[in-house]
Formats: sequence, C-alpha cells, structure tokens
Amino acid sequence: MVRMADFIVPEGLIVYTEDRNGNRQEEKSGSGELNMPLVVLINEYSASASEILSAAIKEYGKGTLIGKTTFGKGLVQTIIPLEGNAGLKFTTARYFTPSGVSIHGVGVTPDIEVSNDEKYRYYSIDEIPEGEDKQLLRAIDEVSRLISEKEHNK
Repeated sequence: MVRMADFIVPEGLIVYTEDRNGNRQEEKSGSGELNMPLVVLINEYSASASEILSAAIKEYGKGTLIGKTTFGKGLVQTIIPLEGNAGLKFTTARYFTPSGVSIHGVGVTPDIEVSNDEKYRYYSIDEIPEGEDKQLLRAIDEVSRLISEKEHNK
C-alpha cells in the first residue's frame, strides 16, 4: 500500500501508526506523484490497506473516490502462534490518515456516493453483469469528465 501511494500522492506523510504509549511510526512518500485523472472505487468491503490508500488519495486531492463508505478497519494487529493451531491476536496500534484521522469504526467516505442494486450485494465485482455495475459506470463517466476537463484546460 505504501509503495502504491508513493506513486500517486505528493511528497509527504502517507500514513502513521500510533500505539497506546503514543509511539508513532510514519510512512512517507517521495517527490514523484501521479498527474493524471484518477478515480478509485471503494465500498463497504474495502478494508485496512485499501482504506489507508484511499484516504491518502482523498486527503491529497489526487483522485475521486466513488462508491460506498469503506469498512473501517484501522487497527494494527499482531498474532502470536500457540500450540494446537491456536493463536493470540491482539491490537498493537492504530492507523491514522495524513491529516490525523483514525478510520477505525468509521471508514472512508466516497466523494461521490453510488450504490449498486441490492440484488448484487454479495456478488464479487466480476460476477456483476456487464453494464449493471452502477459504481463502475459512474467511475467511467467521472474519469471521462476529468480527462475532457484536463484536455479543455490545456
């Protein structure tokens, strides 16, 4: 996720984690950034790393998020293997967006909210019949609009 964000957002903070003692670890991007229209599809199944990437894109104004509010998984968790195929999973830190927002339990809101038909609620993206994915269709319209706008402003 950090490597992808590094190609998209400008130089600066991508994400940071903070543990209960206030210890902070930061991930930053270099000076390169994407300078073309970008639309990102998100929904209630987008979680964790995809949410952090989406939040960075949104906060830096590098793209338009389309779909539904994301899941809201903003915790760093560690698993310690135990005997008998058991394990102990515990939270060690929280993820924060570049502006300091914790997405845990809240998610990332899209710039343009679009719902697919309820009948496709549990379908994977590739199972929705062509032409019926309202989020994808809106994303195509939006990126086409952004490209036209960019061409017009040259």
